[in-house]
Amino acid sequence: MNELKDTVEFEKITLPLMKVAVSERIKLGSLSLDRMRLDGYRDYFMDSMVYNLSTYLIGNKVHEYPVDDIKYPADWKEAFKERWFPEFLKRRYPVRYKYESTVIHHYHLCPHVEAPWGRGEHIEFLTMMDEEYHSLNGTKTK
Repeated sequence: MNELKDTVEFEKITLPLMKVAVSERIKLGSLSLDRMRLDGYRDYFMDSMVYNLSTYLIGNKVHEYPVDDIKYPADWKEAFKERWFPEFLKRRYPVRYKYESTVIHHYHLCPHVEAPWGRGEHIEFLTMMDEEYHSLNGTKTK
């Protein structure tokens, strides 16, 4: 049977320090660099780094509509019952749900307005109301 030793012997060894990098290419197009902001922080829980790149775009709210009765399980136990219980158990122990209402906001955003080629059609798009946009594109609104 092998027994563990109380001491371990090492010889001197030199290991190189190696540089490691992560990069991502983001196409800027006509986005203005002077308003961009890069924030980063260490997420100790996930043992990772998080970087956020943010900027401002010109936009206009063109429509908003309420959504009633968003339904979801009341807590994690109810979600477990909904996902894994067979139907006969769900009938005996029904899943409890929470219901909420919210408002969905629809915006038109345009990154081209500040660019030299930002022509009038970009401004028209930003100011076009939802119904006009969908009638031009043959799509329907809710």
